[in-house]
Amino acid sequence: MKTARSVATSASLNPDTYIYKILPISTEMVSISSDDSLRVLDPPTLELRGAIDGVHDGVTCLSGFRDRHGLTAGRDGLVKCIDLRTRNTTLELSEEKKPAILSAACQENLIATGAELTNSQATITVWYYGSRKPGVECTYFG
Repeated sequence: MKTARSVATSASLNPDTYIYKILPISTEMVSISSDDSLRVLDPPTLELRGAIDGVHDGVTCLSGFRDRHGLTAGRDGLVKCIDLRTRNTTLELSEEKKPAILSAACQENLIATGAELTNSQATITVWYYGSRKPGVECTYFG
C-alpha cells in the first residue's frame, strides 16, 4: 500500500477559515472559502499568487469557465466570470429577484444555476453566453 504525504501547505488562510472548493483551472489552483474570498495558488508550492476578497456576499460555487476564467456564484444571487490573470470580473449575471444560488455549472456557452427553494419551488436558470448577446436567459421552475 502506498502512503500519501503532503507536498505543500499554505498559510494564506485566516484562522477558522474553511476551504469550500479547490480545483485546477488552467495552470493554477483556485479556491473559494468561508471568508468569501477567491484565491489563486501556485500548484506545486500552494504559494498565493493573488486573491479577491469579498468575491460574493456568501460565495457558494466555483468552476472553470473557458481558458483561465473561473465561474463563481453566491447567496447574493450573482454569477460572476473572473479572469484569473487580471482578477477582474468580466461577466456578471443575475435574475431579477436574485435568489441565493447554491449550485452552478458551465459547459461551452451555457451557464446553469440552481437557486434556493422559495415558495415551494426551486429555480434552475440557464444562460447562453455568446459574444453578441451575453446573458440571454431561460428559467425553469421545478
